[in-house]
Amino acid sequence: MAIIKRDAPNGWLAGYLRPEQAVRLQGMPELLPAAGTRHTGGTSNTRYHGGYESNTINRRILYCRKGKAIQTIITGSSYPEGESRAAIRPFLIEIANEFVLLDTGLDGAHILSLLQEQNVQPEQVTKILLSHLHKDHSNGLGHFEGADFIPHFPNATIYLQRRELDYANSKLPNPSYLPEVLEALVTLPQIQWLNEDAGQLTPEISFQVTGGHTPFHQVFWIRGQDQTVFYGGDNLPKEGYLDPHVAYKNDDDGKKAMEWRIKWEEEGRAEHWQCLLYHDMRKPFITL
Repeated sequence: MAIIKRDAPNGWLAGYLRPEQAVRLQGMPELLPAAGTRHTGGTSNTRYHGGYESNTINRRILYCRKGKAIQTIITGSSYPEGESRAAIRPFLIEIANEFVLLDTGLDGAHILSLLQEQNVQPEQVTKILLSHLHKDHSNGLGHFEGADFIPHFPNATIYLQRRELDYANSKLPNPSYLPEVLEALVTLPQIQWLNEDAGQLTPEISFQVTGGHTPFHQVFWIRGQDQTVFYGGDNLPKEGYLDPHVAYKNDDDGKKAMEWRIKWEEEGRAEHWQCLLYHDMRKPFITL
């Protein structure tokens, strides 16, 4: 988790704490031979195959198949060659007297512990902004006691696309979702169902449905004074997704996600956005 605080004289300040946990992404050695797409500035896109090396970019482009297994591991432990790790890093935004949570992580016990370290009680969280419903982004909403789902943030309004829930239910059984959590969601009285493609939640917070990683994935902007904080969820989970621009095969629509990243990078550099990175092991955010 990372804490973002608003300081009235100086705009937004960000401080890195640590990821909630790390996950092992299995299946990386099994590369897709299908071609990807790289954006080359103002020129036409270039086609290439996974695993190539470029004289100008000097990096390997790897694809992982859809449905890759996710297994929780301890940060810093060893893992077999060919596998990759990713952070799970919810963000807490402090705006005046409010605490706003961006996604909730994989395990509620972890996120509650991290909040406790910052002397923030779960009851103080007033808003939860969910990018999508994959379990590594939504499982921290609560826990089960027998058949009862106990919300971890009883005073928080939860902003979620209704179409995202419908899509998730249509994909069951799928290891990316926990069906019992999806079923429990509809019983929560504090959910604010969003049906619009874009809108303003507060004077500071806006959202847009972009698709890409999932068909109804949404992203958020938090604007204050002369600075903008942008959360792209799994459409922009790591700094490496900006260099080069690639259509990833583990997205529902990799080309659409890539096209959004190209647009966001251009706009973000013009306005010096601070981009929050949910899955980056090294950086919780970057400033464009």
